[in-house]
Amino acid sequence: MAEKVPSPIPEAGPSLHQAVGGTAAWRRLSEAFYARVDRDPLLRPLFPGKTLRCAIEEFTAFLAQLFGGPSDETQRRWWLSLRESHQRFKIRQEERAAWMANMVAALNDARIEEPLRSSIRRNDAHVLVDDEETLAHPA
Repeated sequence: MAEKVPSPIPEAGPSLHQAVGGTAAWRRLSEAFYARVDRDPLLRPLFPGKTLRCAIEEFTAFLAQLFGGPSDETQRRWWLSLRESHQRFKIRQEERAAWMANMVAALNDARIEEPLRSSIRRNDAHVLVDDEETLAHPA
């Protein structure tokens, strides 16, 4: 029987969480991302608070959980799915494109290198849009 060859791109799971640098790396990415969101005229209105501190904390915990971080580092109060928690927003193709552009730039800012960048981007693309039609026909 042939031996399974490991993929050069880590998948979501403990190996990606560890490979990226753990929760500290997710915090760096979250801070870089929300620094950009704070200046984005399309995305900033989605966060009406004066600061984005809570969003940074939530996103850090989400990324740690999504990519296989230890359960003690993930958010304990999530009772809604990602889709349910974002239903109050109309996330259209324009918001998705802005989110992705800011995330790609934040990956640079946070110094996340390949092949980790590709794995993160591949996973993020599937959780950003609130309708299947937009996922089926991205811009």
